[in-house]
Amino acid sequence: MHTDFVRSRRLTMAAAATGATFIVEALFELLHQQAQPFTSLADYAIEVLFALGLALAAVSWWGLRSSGAVNGRRGRLGATIAAGGNAALALSATATAINGADALGPVFMLGLLAALVGPITVATSASSRALGSTLAIGLIASMAIGTGGAAVLGLAWIAASTLLRSPAPALVTATA
Repeated sequence: MHTDFVRSRRLTMAAAATGATFIVEALFELLHQQAQPFTSLADYAIEVLFALGLALAAVSWWGLRSSGAVNGRRGRLGATIAAGGNAALALSATATAINGADALGPVFMLGLLAALVGPITVATSASSRALGSTLAIGLIASMAIGTGGAAVLGLAWIAASTLLRSPAPALVTATA
């Protein structure tokens, strides 16, 4: 297989897995209202799924940056900021899951700021406008919705995975 095709396929799969994780987390959240501090296994499951989705988002953003899927200085900078922001959010969510109640609030807030600024910065790059806009709008909408809003973010990541999909390499070249 062609290296670019394999790289594109991995990015597509990472973005789709990120989206699927957020959708599953939203489903759990809609079926069970998370208590603070946690009182049930479902409370922990919601937080662990949230942390996993954020960690996958950080990996996906870093993959976008490293692969060249986002172009230009602003695109790479935005992807780096978004990766760092999602990693900080994942750290806070993991600490919350371990603690059984909200933890590392300042880390969460700084991570959220970076997770918002990153895709907006990517969207200012002409070649990455659709990708950055999709993920920025998905994140903003998920926060506006509140409970179950992670499903919107998940759908945004799945939409991003379709934007990342490249055509399969041709096996036979046509002759004129």
